[in-house]
Amino acid sequence: MGKPGGVARSGTAPAAGGSGDAVLKGDAPAGLAVLDSVGRVVFVDGDLASLLGHEVGDLVGQDIFRFVEDQHRPAARQALRRAARTGRVGPAVWLARGAGPKRFIMSLQTRSLAGSGGEPLYVVMARARPPRYATAHRQALLAAIAQECDEAIMSSDPGGLVQIWNHAAGELFGWEEKDALGRHVSMIVPEDREAEAAELMRRAWEGEVLARVETVRVCQQGTRVEVSITLA
Repeated sequence: MGKPGGVARSGTAPAAGGSGDAVLKGDAPAGLAVLDSVGRVVFVDGDLASLLGHEVGDLVGQDIFRFVEDQHRPAARQALRRAARTGRVGPAVWLARGAGPKRFIMSLQTRSLAGSGGEPLYVVMARARPPRYATAHRQALLAAIAQECDEAIMSSDPGGLVQIWNHAAGELFGWEEKDALGRHVSMIVPEDREAEAAELMRRAWEGEVLARVETVRVCQQGTRVEVSITLA
């Protein structure tokens, strides 16, 4: 996870992997399914059905999460529950296992669908595990954790560009996630705090954990707000 540039709390997530397991190569899509709000399969294409080792008709109505690896299943179910509860579909990536020893990525898509009765439906894509899967998977899980948290959490890359911005950060600073992502963290730093912010970021990127630093940040409307931030 990149270094935070605002109110933040670091987190950890289980790393995918395991010796002796075969993994699909490449990053081409390998099928898709449409789920209801509790994870039951409403539609699945032939490619994903084949990957899972079942007929299409046998999968409809089944719990898709039984194919997700044990250590990722709780987070997968939580991501879908959160989407159903809030109406926001956040990033979520899990490792799944189909027929045989091969494993693959299953990712929740960020746009939901509407069923014939207006009920929300959710799309998951199966994709071969790319060579640098572990880093991307951990980033996605941390982003999902951030979205669930009630405290404002953000993360930036070494250049200071925002990579993660949760709903609480949006409520605090006024920037919606879609507008904050890719912007420089200085957007929430008042001019008279720029030197301080730069120094805090430097120390954080050098590995220092800075906890409960009392400072001031600025909202989109220009209002100053006193905050206590943690950088790690």
